[in-house]
Amino acid sequence: MKIICSWCKKLLGEKEPSDDPSEIHAKCAACIEKQKHQEQFQKKTESGQIITLENGSQGYISMAGKESPKLSFGEIDFSGKVFFAWDKKRKEFEKHLETLSMDEVNVTWLHSAEFHIDKPLKRRGRKKEKEEPPPQVEGPKEDIIWNCTVRVSKDTALQIFDSSIQHNRRYMELLADMTHNWLERETIPVDSEIFLFPPQEADIPRFVEFLREREIYERTIAIPYPYTDADGKKFIELVDEKRKEFGHSMDWGIRNTKAELIGMIGFQGKSKKDSGKEEVGFWLGKPYWGKGIMTKVIKKLTEHAFREFKYQRIEINIFSFNDASCCVAEKCGYRFEKLVPEAYQKDGKAIDAKLYAIETIDVQLT
Repeated sequence: MKIICSWCKKLLGEKEPSDDPSEIHAKCAACIEKQKHQEQFQKKTESGQIITLENGSQGYISMAGKESPKLSFGEIDFSGKVFFAWDKKRKEFEKHLETLSMDEVNVTWLHSAEFHIDKPLKRRGRKKEKEEPPPQVEGPKEDIIWNCTVRVSKDTALQIFDSSIQHNRRYMELLADMTHNWLERETIPVDSEIFLFPPQEADIPRFVEFLREREIYERTIAIPYPYTDADGKKFIELVDEKRKEFGHSMDWGIRNTKAELIGMIGFQGKSKKDSGKEEVGFWLGKPYWGKGIMTKVIKKLTEHAFREFKYQRIEINIFSFNDASCCVAEKCGYRFEKLVPEAYQKDGKAIDAKLYAIETIDVQLT
């Protein structure tokens, strides 16, 4: 007795008695998969989510992460396996197609993406259908990402993969250019050994390493002690908030030739109320004290702020007992203006501060 696939008529096996000419009808795995997807297409058609592509393929829209895989930009799901389309992945993709018993493949990608094969895979239909928004989903408002799934031949799947390689390559080139431009815009060179660049989350271990030094804590007003990873994360969040608020970086890590963070310098945000005035704060890891680094950094950032941010006046408030920082301020051209009694409270004690300031007229900008 033979067991035959009722769809493709493929012989699946035999059953005793072997001399029985009758047949048992079943479905092979490939046809079960085809039936599953046909039912899925039918369901999407009934819900109004079906789309027709210009090359004649039919597909449907689905919610990423719920009705279909959650894909990153540049990723494509080919019948259950996700690939980032890239040259080095093409052989692996071809092997995946060979393992599929079906002649057709389900291809799922971000609905905003387009792939150009024999004809563009763009949404087609009546004008009214083009103007309709994606299907509305009841429930709380949330960001919804839509995927598009089509069923195509293996040859077309290869074309989609190759076209996506080109698309991803162009995207990577654009991203590299944008990253390069961003790095140039955010970097402030000081000299051949030191440059300034905004702090990143990867710098947190350096914060913890240097800011567990009690002498730094004693000379600054806002740095916690002992310093922890959680403090570093809060600081990075504050840095990001200030960048968004002011439209440009307000804080920079002081970095060596290895791009390692060795200190910080930044503006407090006074220009929010008075656009012509700012206050600068800074600290330097203790192993780098006494090398003239902070003097060069403050001079450079002062010039940068006057030229790029159009500040008219920059102030530094220094604890009155911190003679080293007072000396640095004076070397950078900041004038001592006054002593402010009990300017700060720290560890239950009032601390006097010395106010130093510099104005645009004091600096010859290059």
